[in-house]
Amino acid sequence: MAVGASGMEVSFSDSSAQGSIQANVSAQTGGGRLYLCGEDGKVLCSMDTEKAYNSVIVSCPELEAGKTYVLCAGDGAAPAIADGENALSGESAEVIARVEMTSLHYSDSNGGGMGGGGFKGGGMGKMNPGAGKPGGF
Repeated sequence: MAVGASGMEVSFSDSSAQGSIQANVSAQTGGGRLYLCGEDGKVLCSMDTEKAYNSVIVSCPELEAGKTYVLCAGDGAAPAIADGENALSGESAEVIARVEMTSLHYSDSNGGGMGGGGFKGGGMGKMNPGAGKPGGF
């Protein structure tokens, strides 16, 4: 998982065998916990966020085409997902994105961005073939 500013992200290659999600979300302040949950409410992965963000990139082995996933932001224990909504277990959390995976890779980004520059934890992506050459962009 990685978070940062939209427009700075670089998503995973479509040729990657492991599923990935790039989702732009409403502005989050950071300082809380971010969760990726499956349809059944099971937490697939999570991370503590330190800074404000409005874009999330996730890749984990459990991601599959044809399934729905939920990104939740909160202040403690993971929310329980019930009937597509979050039922808070005494903790402050909210669904910030619902992703229906029609393929192994989901992205609501316009693409582009700088490899890893905007994300805690780095980033992975394609490098421009002309980069590093005189006059290459």
